[in-house]
Amino acid sequence: MDQQMKPLSPYFSELSLRLSKEGYTVHIGETDCLSADWQGLPLCRITADGGVRYWQEDVATPERERACERATDLACTVREYMTEWIDRHGSANLRPSTEASYRSHMKNHIFPYIGDVFLNQLSPAMLDDMYRQLAEKGLSQSSVKYAHRIMGVSLEHARRYHYISSNPARDILTKFGKQSKTPDPYTVDQMRQLLAVVMGTEWELIVVLGGLYGLRLSEIIGLRWRNVDLAGNTFGVVEQLPFNTPANTTVISEMAPVKSSERTLPITPLVRPYFERHLELQKEQKRFAKQSENPYFDNDLVFAKPNGAPKRRERISANFGQLLRHAEMPHIRFHDLRHTAATNMHQLTGDFYTVGQILGHSLK
Repeated sequence: MDQQMKPLSPYFSELSLRLSKEGYTVHIGETDCLSADWQGLPLCRITADGGVRYWQEDVATPERERACERATDLACTVREYMTEWIDRHGSANLRPSTEASYRSHMKNHIFPYIGDVFLNQLSPAMLDDMYRQLAEKGLSQSSVKYAHRIMGVSLEHARRYHYISSNPARDILTKFGKQSKTPDPYTVDQMRQLLAVVMGTEWELIVVLGGLYGLRLSEIIGLRWRNVDLAGNTFGVVEQLPFNTPANTTVISEMAPVKSSERTLPITPLVRPYFERHLELQKEQKRFAKQSENPYFDNDLVFAKPNGAPKRRERISANFGQLLRHAEMPHIRFHDLRHTAATNMHQLTGDFYTVGQILGHSLK
C-alpha cells in the first residue's frame, strides 16, 4: 500500500486492510478516493461514502468482473446501501409520506450511529447498541421501534439480494414494550362540545369534514370548490394535496389522486351552513386582497391561506393540538377525528359497509 502524508480516514483504513487481505493492492488517489488494483492492473476507485467507480475496460474479463463485485461488497457501508435501497425501493413501493418518513429517520436516527459500518459487518449487537443510544437520548419508544422496522425491511432485502448472508435485525435482543395507547376517539357528546368551540371560526368546516365525514387531512386541504355542488347538496372527494408540496407554495398546478377510492358525499342540511359561511369568508378574503392590492392566488381551494395559497398540513396538525389545549379538551391528533367519525357512524348505524364507503376504504 502506498504511503501517504495525509492520514487515512477510519473508513479507508479499515477498507484498505479488508481489501489487502483478499489480494488487492490499494492506494489513495489525488481525489480522496481509494484505488484498488487487481493482479497489478487498475480495477476500481472507491469513494469516501462507499461508492465504487470503474472503467468498463478494467472489468472486461469474468475474473476481473468478479473481483470488482467482491470489492464492491467489501466497500459497501450501511449508509451507501440504504441510500441506494430507498432510492430504488421507495418511489416504487412506498407512499410519498412513508418514503419521506423513512428518509428522515435514516438521516437523523440511523446513519449517525451505524452509517459508516460496513454492511457485511453489521451485527445484532450493533443494532441493539444503536437502539439503546436512541432511547437514552430521549427518542420515544415508538420512534426507536420505527428505526428497527426500517432496518428490518432494508436488511431483509439485502439478504435476498445476497449482499449479506443473514439479517442481523432478526437476532437483536432489544425488547420493545407496548407502545403508548392511541387516544380514544371522541364520543358524540365530545364532538358536540368541539363543534361548539370552533363555531364561527375558520376551524368549523375543517372539524366537520374530519370529525363527521372522516376525511383525511390531505383530502380536506385538497378539496376544491369545483368539486362542491351546493345546488345538488353533494361534494366529491376525488383528489388530495400532494404530500411533497414545498413550503411557501402559492400555486398548485396538479393535485394527487386520493389514497383509496373516490367518493361523492351528501351535504346534509346540518352541514350546508358550514360550507356557506366558509364560502363567504373566502369571498371576503378575496375582496380584502383586491382592495389592499395584494396578490391573491386563486387555486379554487376550499381551504386556503388568506392569499389563496395552499395550507400546510403540518401547521394545521400543530394548531389543532393548541386548539384542544386552549379548549381544555382531551388530546387527540387531527387524524383521530377520522377514527372518531368511523366509530360514531358505526355505533349509530351498525353498517360497516356504508361507513367504509364514506371513509373511502378499499372494500374489494
